[in-house]
Amino acid sequence: MTSGREAGPAAEIRVVWNNFPYKSAMDSIGEGRVQPQPPSQIPVPPEDTAWLRERAAEIYGKAGLYDAHNGSGTITISVTSYGRWTYGELFRSFLVDTGWIMIIPASLRTNYRLTAEYRGPSGTAAAETAGRNKTTFHALLFPLYPFLPPGSAERSLLKKMLWRSASDIYTKASRNGAAAR
Repeated sequence: MTSGREAGPAAEIRVVWNNFPYKSAMDSIGEGRVQPQPPSQIPVPPEDTAWLRERAAEIYGKAGLYDAHNGSGTITISVTSYGRWTYGELFRSFLVDTGWIMIIPASLRTNYRLTAEYRGPSGTAAAETAGRNKTTFHALLFPLYPFLPPGSAERSLLKKMLWRSASDIYTKASRNGAAAR
């Protein structure tokens, strides 16, 4: 992608991460409502957003779409995660509810949607990609978690989604730049 350089680079990357966390059946006990409450959004820790911004700058820079010094325009990346969990939440709910994971494995799925909007010298372009991370819990797998942490799968999935969105935006922006000439 960097050989053609038809798409001009942007000078700024903005990252917004919306998180709708994992909610178990135990979390709704005592709410006193017949109708379930819609999921509420909680903020993602700042270090996770900073990590995503660094990876986006690295990946879009390699793709030729981001240059802080010579670029103009912005790239806005919006990530929405559904069912994202922390170990604290799991120990309070999921692992207590499902005591049978000692015998039968149990899985949690986390869904991600990444939307990237490019507004730069080559025009505008947008890309949307979705991904899913499945984490399996079982008593026999617990000794392996220090060596293969489940959180690393999320980071590799987000990197792949960033690369896919960068290639889609590069293709669309270079088409827009070639059409304008």
